[in-house]
Amino acid sequence: MSDARFSIIPGWIVTDPRLKGRDLQVLCLLGRHTSSKHGWCRRSQVKMAEELSLARSTVQASIDRLVEIGGVERRVVVSESGRDSAHWYRVVYDREVSSNAIAAWDADDEKEFGPIDDADSGSTPCRHVGTPAGISAPPADSGPAPPADSGPAPINDSTLTASDLPRERAQAREEGEEEESPKALERRFRQWWSKWPSFEDDDEHRTRNAWLALSPQQRRDCEEKTQIWLERVYGKNGLSRTKVKKSSTYLAQRMWERLPETVVQAATQATERYKLFSKEYQALCLAILLGPESPLPRMPSTLEAMVKAGGPVADRERKEHRRRHAWPKVNSLYADRRGALVPADIAASAEDFRSYHAASPTVVAWRAVYDEMGWPFPPVGSDGWICFPNMGGDSVEAALVALESFRERLSEVRGDEHAA
Repeated sequence: MSDARFSIIPGWIVTDPRLKGRDLQVLCLLGRHTSSKHGWCRRSQVKMAEELSLARSTVQASIDRLVEIGGVERRVVVSESGRDSAHWYRVVYDREVSSNAIAAWDADDEKEFGPIDDADSGSTPCRHVGTPAGISAPPADSGPAPPADSGPAPINDSTLTASDLPRERAQAREEGEEEESPKALERRFRQWWSKWPSFEDDDEHRTRNAWLALSPQQRRDCEEKTQIWLERVYGKNGLSRTKVKKSSTYLAQRMWERLPETVVQAATQATERYKLFSKEYQALCLAILLGPESPLPRMPSTLEAMVKAGGPVADRERKEHRRRHAWPKVNSLYADRRGALVPADIAASAEDFRSYHAASPTVVAWRAVYDEMGWPFPPVGSDGWICFPNMGGDSVEAALVALESFRERLSEVRGDEHAA
């Protein structure tokens, strides 16, 4: 059959989401055998694997999946010695249809094929004559039987009836729930999980499984409402990895769905996404740095021993450990290249921020302030510019004055009880 001109396969299976790997290629190989034996062909998996340059296990897995989906029918052949032999296969072109579909077709074709109305025909209708008494009816003919063999009866595969899964996925696409690639899902999972306060202590396997169990719409809602839920339950300044719920529990119970709609609307209206390196983005990061620190995780034993020994290296490692772990939300914002959702009150406090070149004396002064505070320094744009509060000079003292002014302005627009 290497010179076969065509391979005929069922159209319905081409878009079936259950297909994997080389399934379609294996189906096409079987689809070349349609012109004899009523579509049945006896094929060796070893030879099929050679034709497709695949491992036999790959071909066998594809055939098993195609049989399960309902695209291929298989008749197992066992030799007299009891060993497996080449089996019979047939591509299934039509799935069983539901009674609802038959009823719909009947309604469409009733005028052409239904009983003749006496008034319309103008003649006496034919009387239905059944089988004469005493003569048995002929056996029903359902078409030529497949080739006989010495193996067991064919598998009665219920999957010839279309499952609900394709229908559900089609409905989900109509509702805007796009199919997602595994790589995109993993990337979004990492971005979401890295912002969870206790992610360093949570079970990654359980959390990922809970994430994948969500529908596309549930995942989008989770991404949009998680921060609102955290601040609603624990307060803006009360987040810590020691008291927050496990991320897997949060996902499995879909806890963001318990948020009152009024809370979600208020939080959504009060935020807007700003670009990376913008003054609003920098104001958000600075506001978080002015807030409370997260508890520091324990250092590795070797690093802990080195810090206890003291000296310049110990001071440097202690500061670096604090920069890395005391403000996890800020570090997540630095790593997220999409920018950030900034509350309206913080965006309003960023009005006097200005853009400075990274090599300017102003930025040098701000670096010294960040180093003194032990804060992680914000990223600089590709063009070498960065935003900070407006200063009256280029000294560290001027930067500290500008920082205090920003803190006061933030308290005014947020209220004393919500100040960073």
